[in-house]
Amino acid sequence: MKQIFVNSQKTTRKIHNFWNNIHFHPTDAIEDIWGQKILDRVSADNVAKMVRVYAMLEDIVYEDENGELAYDFTETDTRIDYMVSRGFSLLICMNFLPLAIAKDKSIMSDYPRYKSKHLSGSVPSDYRLWQEVCAKFVSHLIERYGEELVSTWYFHCWNEPNSPAFFMSDCKDWELVTDEYIKLYDFFAEGIKSVSEKLKVGGPSAALVQLSSTPRTDEYGPLIDSLFIKKFMMHIKSGINHANGKIGTAFNFYSVHTYGDVLDCINRNSLDFKQCTDMLINYRRVAEDCGFGDIEMISDEWEMCGGGGATVDEYPFFEYRNGEKFPSLYFATVEDIIKREIPLSRLMICLSGQHELPRDFCGTRTFATKNGFVTPIYNAYALSAMLGESLLEFDADKELGVIPTACDNGDIAVAVFNFSKNLLHTKGALNTRLRVKLDGDKYIVSHYRIDKSNCNAYTAWKELGKPDCCSQDESEIINKASILKSWYEDEVFEGTEFSLDMQMPDYSVSLLKFKRI
Repeated sequence: MKQIFVNSQKTTRKIHNFWNNIHFHPTDAIEDIWGQKILDRVSADNVAKMVRVYAMLEDIVYEDENGELAYDFTETDTRIDYMVSRGFSLLICMNFLPLAIAKDKSIMSDYPRYKSKHLSGSVPSDYRLWQEVCAKFVSHLIERYGEELVSTWYFHCWNEPNSPAFFMSDCKDWELVTDEYIKLYDFFAEGIKSVSEKLKVGGPSAALVQLSSTPRTDEYGPLIDSLFIKKFMMHIKSGINHANGKIGTAFNFYSVHTYGDVLDCINRNSLDFKQCTDMLINYRRVAEDCGFGDIEMISDEWEMCGGGGATVDEYPFFEYRNGEKFPSLYFATVEDIIKREIPLSRLMICLSGQHELPRDFCGTRTFATKNGFVTPIYNAYALSAMLGESLLEFDADKELGVIPTACDNGDIAVAVFNFSKNLLHTKGALNTRLRVKLDGDKYIVSHYRIDKSNCNAYTAWKELGKPDCCSQDESEIINKASILKSWYEDEVFEGTEFSLDMQMPDYSVSLLKFKRI
């Protein structure tokens, strides 16, 4: 019998909820019914406190008949009005470059993005025009939503600027790419801060790629983008600002991308979340070495593996994203960040490939399938939103993961999970006894469970024979199986120690919520 003891009468330290945040992709799905259905549910279930979106400047800026820059915020207003109405805080990625200010209008993305859009990867024809665009954008936001609200949001410069998929696709020289991004950032920050010093600016959200010209280094372990980041940080710390000629550039937060190596995980049959948490530690080391030891750090794209839009047809390994393995992986990642006390402000899952799903449960990183069935990882996010703001004293068998918390309102939430990194050597079902020391008050105790058989639409879909086109009856069965609900009927408990014996199968997550009456 595996033992867990939680002392709800003793808090070990405060923790903040860094785990309930998402990158909603593609941004222009916000104006579509299918995108709104996902976001409506996310809002209702408190699944995301902050959402990362793209500014999509290419939809805003154009040349008028006189060759002057003109602005149309109609589409942006539709998107951001919706997000504000649902109570989301925003991290806005300032890209992509409007074609009207591109130096080379022929440099466009090879593949069409959502709604057949091809995006410019050029540098600006004049960086002052880029500065103007950034200033106009945030000025409009403040005029529409007020400085008090907009100053709580975050603005970062570009998405993965060191990747030829997004910036300077015609250039293979990593130093030249870095130098141009530094200019891009300087004028971005100057434009935004000229509107309001209260607005938060940051970057660089670098891609985990390395141009062929980049020197090899293992100074920061798994961070193959570290030279790009370090050169950028050294400039904003002590370099001459291209926009104003002063020393240094405004830098309020540090945005990073955190993905493990797909092929390494496949070769080792491993769900190794420590690739990601090791990255976070090394990202922090880069910041410290550049004089930004206390900078707020946000991982605005996270998952154990990259290739969010890739399917099981390409990598059968991605089956883990469909079912119960992903929720337990997510809780294990959150637990490790807490255990290692990694100073991370936000962890954002990147919901990729939502707009081009070939069928249901195809192994993409999404909260909903092609036909709208809720995935187990979504339920994991809804479950994690119940966790509290204080970490409790506990003692537990090392084979089990535990996140014991107290909420500011006096409620208690304890997550327990059985996770194995190695897919070929799992632990099997663990007979577990959970004891929670309480204060003698009366509580309503709710027990939620995600595993192969509970709150798992993927299992229901498989048991129906993996239908490509579900009948109404089949859809109802799958939808019913997807609902996050109490594992068994809530109970009222009054006393000083709650005890529960339960079996924890492989890749299962239980969360017990003690609601004070």
